[in-house]
Amino acid sequence: MTMGVNDGTVIGSELLLDHGSPIDRWNLTLVSEGYTEQELPNFRLHSLEFVTLLLATPPFAGPSAAINVYRLDVASSQSGADDPAPCGTGATADTFFDARFCANGLDRRVLVVDTTLALNTVYAELPWSHAILVIVNSPLSGGTGGGVATTTLHPKGMATGLHELGHSAFGLADEYDYASTCNESGRDFHPAVEPAAANVTVNSSFSTLKWGHLVDPSTPMPTSTRDDCSVCEGPGLSPTTPGTVGAYTGGNHYHCGVFRGEYDCKMRAHGEPFCAVCQERINAALFPFFP
Repeated sequence: MTMGVNDGTVIGSELLLDHGSPIDRWNLTLVSEGYTEQELPNFRLHSLEFVTLLLATPPFAGPSAAINVYRLDVASSQSGADDPAPCGTGATADTFFDARFCANGLDRRVLVVDTTLALNTVYAELPWSHAILVIVNSPLSGGTGGGVATTTLHPKGMATGLHELGHSAFGLADEYDYASTCNESGRDFHPAVEPAAANVTVNSSFSTLKWGHLVDPSTPMPTSTRDDCSVCEGPGLSPTTPGTVGAYTGGNHYHCGVFRGEYDCKMRAHGEPFCAVCQERINAALFPFFP
């Protein structure tokens, strides 16, 4: 047992999904945060819940033989996470990775941990990790996808974890059209610079579209447009059959001037499946690790 830098203790690790030597596979590590030592049996169950969802979510089910999943048990002094005001209640918790909601001061759902400490802790125990998901012992909705991904025990938390791994592990962008709050100023038109992410683009020309090889030539381009670029797109029906790949207006936190590959996707709404464009990107990242 080694003492953590912050409030708690690193207990140890376990291999949950074994598809071979970690040298040859893509290795995901699930890390506990805000679980006391007495609560770690719950984290073990939550980790298995996430692995079950991962393997049931395309495209992971197909290339699952490329993936190992590890669990790193880290006990915190107290349960939960900081919930600072004005976003939250002002409650605090002494936890190993200093998890806190409302990290941007505007949106309670922005949940972060001490990324450097998380990376150092995981690499000290499991140096072959390619991606890290920190599961925070809180019922609140939240998550982020930076250097490490985070999520919670909210009813949609496991799906949120997959969304956040889309960011941190596969470089995918958000496909919704707002940053912290809907209709905030400065989000009308995307800058005329091509995003690096594989799943959003400022280009809607069929011949040069990033994912043009996935688009049926009969699909209109752009596939959807906006009447009012000063507001977020509200709930609505897709103008095409679900699963139709095209160029749909809105994404990367902007209302117009940017396009996504399908009307809905896990990178737009956490409860949706990954779109074909995102699945292709994930498959490409996992391909080198196939047996």
